[in-house]
Amino acid sequence: FDLDLTSTRLGTFATFVWQPTARLTVSPGLRVDYGSLNEDVYPQPRLGLAYDLTERVRLRAAGGVYRQAVPLYVRAQSAANETLPHVRADHLIGGVDVLLAPDLKLTDEGFSKTYRDVPQFADGNPLGTPVYVLDARGDYAGALTSDGRARARGSELLVQKKLSRAFYGLVSASYFRSQYEDQNGTWRDRDFDTQTQFSVIGGWKPNAKWELSARWSYLGGRPTTPIDVGQSIALDAEVRDVARTNEERLPAYHSLFLRVDRRFNFRATNLTTFVSLWNAYSRTNIEDTFWNFTEQRVDEAEQFSLLPVVGIEFEF
Repeated sequence: FDLDLTSTRLGTFATFVWQPTARLTVSPGLRVDYGSLNEDVYPQPRLGLAYDLTERVRLRAAGGVYRQAVPLYVRAQSAANETLPHVRADHLIGGVDVLLAPDLKLTDEGFSKTYRDVPQFADGNPLGTPVYVLDARGDYAGALTSDGRARARGSELLVQKKLSRAFYGLVSASYFRSQYEDQNGTWRDRDFDTQTQFSVIGGWKPNAKWELSARWSYLGGRPTTPIDVGQSIALDAEVRDVARTNEERLPAYHSLFLRVDRRFNFRATNLTTFVSLWNAYSRTNIEDTFWNFTEQRVDEAEQFSLLPVVGIEFEF
């Protein structure tokens, strides 16, 4: 690693909001970024549209080009990585907002993101397992190219109730696919491509002193690379079957969080005490699989079970 790597990044942006009619709003914009390591300048245009179909229904659409610098821990692994270009993502979004009641709003949105100039293993790189480098969370990758591609597609439904009559809440559901093309030209699921997500958040505030809240979350199974049992036994080490990278899935995740708050308001300060239960019904969620050296078999790493948490927050 190059432990003495300095980078300067500059950015500026502007947005113009234009309302040609009472119902239509057009918002063109431009962002320009500069990175000192590769000395590139990145213009990034974008456009937003909103149309009020009725007083309660708004149609929205947006598109744009976005750039994100390659993380320094990746650049520092090889001199060849220092000049990698910023990753490019082209976004397209369309949706509708519906005001069902003064305190109740529904939003339905679809999105498409296409990624280019993604860091990727070069041909012949001895470390070149078919993983998505930016999902590797700091694993050593060596010299990289910027030939990678990725994509994300999906839709999300959101129903939000603002605090009124002591109740508030939010329900969200989404379906998506997030994939990348490895250096061999094979499209694979990214590490966090759970495909489905669903959550319910709500609370009750009978007065200024007390609040009861809850959150239930569900995520589809996360992709994982299976362990090669034969090789793991032969080498006495955990060996993943990299030819099947992210081709299996862990069990789905779901859990319930409960919390009770008690607030004390003073002249210039506030004190909040709370008691919460994490994973309230003690669901056994699987973090990942691992090779059990003692029993010479594939085993499962479990996340925490029921966990009570007590806390104090002081504001001044």
